[in-house]
Amino acid sequence: MAVGDVEFQKRCIDKIKELNENGTTILLVSHSPDTIRAMCNKAILLVNGEVISSGEPEKVIESYISMF
Repeated sequence: MAVGDVEFQKRCIDKIKELNENGTTILLVSHSPDTIRAMCNKAILLVNGEVISSGEPEKVIESYISMF
């Protein structure tokens, strides 16, 4: 989603939201807390392939931010 113009990005986000609302499982890989907050209902934080935190996005984001 980092490529393309604003309209393309909006179409991508709208399509992802549509798929999610229809019950489709989507794997979104991102370092962006704002993207995770906006698009996910569950999150997993991996470090070197190890699960560090999982569950509610805000909890996982807090774990991610506390690493820095």
